[in-house]
Amino acid sequence: MTPLKLLSARFFAPREDFPPLAPLAGRGDGGEGLRQVTRLSPPHPHSLSPEAGAREVAWLRLCRAAIHPARSLSCLIVSIVCAGCVDMPDSVADARQRRADTLQPSPVLQTRATVPAQEGPDLLPPRQGTVVNQPPSGPANDATAGTLRGMYRRAADRYAAIDFYIVRLRRREQINGKDKPEELLLFKFRKQPWSVYFKWLGTEGKGREVVYVRGQYEDKIQTLLAAGDMPLSPAGKRIAISPDSIFARANSRHSINEAGIGSLIDSFGNLVDATERGDNRLGTLRYLGTLQRAEFTTACEAAEQIIPPGAEPQLPRGGRRLWAFETTSGLPTLVIAQNEVGQEVEYYCYDRFEFPVRLDDDDFNPDKLWPRKK
Repeated sequence: MTPLKLLSARFFAPREDFPPLAPLAGRGDGGEGLRQVTRLSPPHPHSLSPEAGAREVAWLRLCRAAIHPARSLSCLIVSIVCAGCVDMPDSVADARQRRADTLQPSPVLQTRATVPAQEGPDLLPPRQGTVVNQPPSGPANDATAGTLRGMYRRAADRYAAIDFYIVRLRRREQINGKDKPEELLLFKFRKQPWSVYFKWLGTEGKGREVVYVRGQYEDKIQTLLAAGDMPLSPAGKRIAISPDSIFARANSRHSINEAGIGSLIDSFGNLVDATERGDNRLGTLRYLGTLQRAEFTTACEAAEQIIPPGAEPQLPRGGRRLWAFETTSGLPTLVIAQNEVGQEVEYYCYDRFEFPVRLDDDDFNPDKLWPRKK
């Protein structure tokens, strides 16, 4: 028998040619309800639910189209319409909505690398940590405690009283689709004149130092090179480049003008303002409460940002970001960003804060830091 005849016999043989169905035992309804199927013919569409019946009719029409080639195209169209195409987006807007749905908060986000001497943590919640069900420390009777506004207010108030600070920074970034090695840096900051100093402490970039003071030293980034930083240039060589130069941005996702926790606090504050206005163009922000991270001995107060496509140039397809603040100082201590498929693209961990401290011009003077050899 040809395949076409088999198909015809499968779907269009008279039902009386098949043996009767045995009642399903144990129902107590005389076998009038569900029955145990003992043959291969499809059920009658009227015996199914409206949705299943529509699908069965569509399938029957599609099979009849195989027997009547002249009507195949029209029957195929009718079948698709009747079936409803539930697995296909009805419009471009539906497709965008489905992509946005994939960025809804998930219980666990993975980080890319490990913390030295510790097991690699999850993002939400930490695998080896616990969510701390206690309110974060803050001013007594603070009506904003336990809120996004409270997180920003404590950070901004504390930072306003800090003119200088020293901190250790652990950084991991993905640049041009490639994961860069983890870097460990000493970071010094001064508000006026705005000044930053970095010294690489780990194996990656060991010996490199960077100083930038806005408006001074030709308004250029002063760099002491590490081994391998520049072809044909030895370690210890000093160079100066513009902050806007492609060379300055080649090894970092952000401009040096965005360095420091002050920039993080400003960005978080803008997110809180937009959230309170109901403006989701920068993304949605969700308060997580306090949680214990493997990087720290004390709990952090945290929030999660869902970033829509197109909101940030560095995340053109969207993603998510974890914001974590110290519960003692209120300052930002951990920021982790992931792209739309969950790959870590930014990891900035600040610890061992030192403030108040006193830093002067010599701490940011490249001629004092790296005296030229005579």
